[in-house]
Amino acid sequence: MSHRQLTESQRYQIYALLKLDLSRRKIADIIGVNHATVSRELRRNHVSRHYNPDLAQGATDVRRTFSRKARVITLEIENLIIFFLKFGYSPVMICHILEYSHGIKIAFQTIYNHIETDRKHGGELYKLLPFKGRARRSDYQYKPWKHGTAPGQYIDQRPISADNRSRFGHLEIDTIVSKDRKGGVLTVVDRKSRFLWAKIIPNMNASTVKKALIELLGPIKDQVKTITSDNGREFSEHHAISKALDCQFYFCRPYSSFERGTVERMNREIRSLYPKKSDFHKIDKELFQAHVDLINFKPRVCLNMKSPHSTFYKTDEFWRQNKVVQLLLESRNEI
Repeated sequence: MSHRQLTESQRYQIYALLKLDLSRRKIADIIGVNHATVSRELRRNHVSRHYNPDLAQGATDVRRTFSRKARVITLEIENLIIFFLKFGYSPVMICHILEYSHGIKIAFQTIYNHIETDRKHGGELYKLLPFKGRARRSDYQYKPWKHGTAPGQYIDQRPISADNRSRFGHLEIDTIVSKDRKGGVLTVVDRKSRFLWAKIIPNMNASTVKKALIELLGPIKDQVKTITSDNGREFSEHHAISKALDCQFYFCRPYSSFERGTVERMNREIRSLYPKKSDFHKIDKELFQAHVDLINFKPRVCLNMKSPHSTFYKTDEFWRQNKVVQLLLESRNEI
């Protein structure tokens, strides 16, 4: 006998036959199903060692309602999925967005299956999937500073609250180089909330970076506790930055970008929107800020599907209520 799903009538038959102390195999023969079907039914739906057909049928109805096969991806849904994939959203994030902004319930595995089917038919949707995390080298040996001394405090001197992400205000900073290598973007990320600040800068001079960083963080100066950067020359005025923002400045060890994994992750999100050949001098600053805001309004799995914005500012404001996202939606055909 082949496996098939039980009907409501069969469940009541199982209940009645169990009262007669019949074996599972005998019950299966009587109702015309495989004995494994009966065993699985009893294993799934027993309460206090007793089988309840009403609860069993109710549980089955719930499973069918939320079944991953219940949703067919229409052309409209596919267009929405593609739109969010282009902005670096993962299928998990997209499921959250579709449910709360469009009332569409869909399992993330359904999206992955759709992308895989598209790939098998020669499609390229898989290329829009966000990047995967890189494995850390467990055998990595720290290399000494070239001149024997660090430019400032080592990262391992940071307070515990910075390492365990228990408090706001512990920041990581970095820069993204423009096409001509004479300018780019200054990026700052709060380790706890993953909130991103970013600013296009005309050059990578230390004085320019210092000024831009103080301008970015000025409005939240009272919340800034620590800043962690790499050993780039653009951060050589760290003493002035520490004094202006009244915070401690720390440096990663050489060749250890993974020690600032949070800001590196955000840089890659920006790069997914602006590839390495992008000239930031020619990018509209309003559109760039809209992209930064979109990143901040993304629901994050690590934040229990809350966004960095709602986590940092402790609000329940949903992403689509923000006017900058409307700008992106209006420009969707140009992307």
